Amino acid sequence: MLNRLKEEDVIKLKAAAWDRLHPERIVFFFWGVFILGAAATGVAAMAAYNSPQPVSGGLMLTVQAAIAVLAIQFIVSLLFSIGDTAYRLQKLQAVLLNVVTVKASVDMYVVFFVLCEIRGVPGYVSAAGAVMLAGGILFFILSLFRGMKRAGSGAFRASGQGLYNFKQSAAYVSIPVIFAASVFGGLIAKASSDLLLVTGQPVDAYMLLLLAAILQYSIAVAWPEFFLFAYCKMRFPSFTMKKERPARRTLR
Repeated sequence: MLNRLKEEDVIKLKAAAWDRLHPERIVFFFWGVFILGAAATGVAAMAAYNSPQPVSGGLMLTVQAAIAVLAIQFIVSLLFSIGDTAYRLQKLQAVLLNVVTVKASVDMYVVFFVLCEIRGVPGYVSAAGAVMLAGGILFFILSLFRGMKRAGSGAFRASGQGLYNFKQSAAYVSIPVIFAASVFGGLIAKASSDLLLVTGQPVDAYMLLLLAAILQYSIAVAWPEFFLFAYCKMRFPSFTMKKERPARRTLR
């Protein structure tokens, strides 16, 4: 689908590569998602390790893996902040941009599942979270194929409409909204029948799940541009830029 792309088919992506996806700006993005991940992982780790009741082995392993990945993420962010690394390793940076973005999309789910376990939230709430997570992953795949299709149809040419032409993509954008509304509607109906909303027990878990879903599905909408950017970075030399050197002053 992408092997037929020519440089004139990705003019808008090239413009993004020199603007919001510039190597130096990606470094700031790396630090931003690291801070987000640090906050989420820190809360999950503190809750898991300080829980009065033991946390299941699988969930504890997930928290430990999140801590290890966060440490690697810190090293990556620091590495690309040093000298000209962001320019010298642009292709690697583009690949890692996709990796950290996908990771950021699921950070809040770790906090959600830890909260559900240590708070003794009913099992159907965590099950709904798993459904939302799986739905978000499927939406990532759908968004990727949509982005590739739009690239092949000329959406990124100079006269194209780009990736985010939402006026003509109402059905696509409404998919996660309808899905999330259905899941939350079922949760509220079940909680109401169990009188849990009256006692307020799962409300904080609901809010956390809502936040996790909004983050994941929003990233899924934007992520195809990052994927296509990395692809073009690998394929087209014009996507690789050099750091501008300050002009030397001549003595008179």
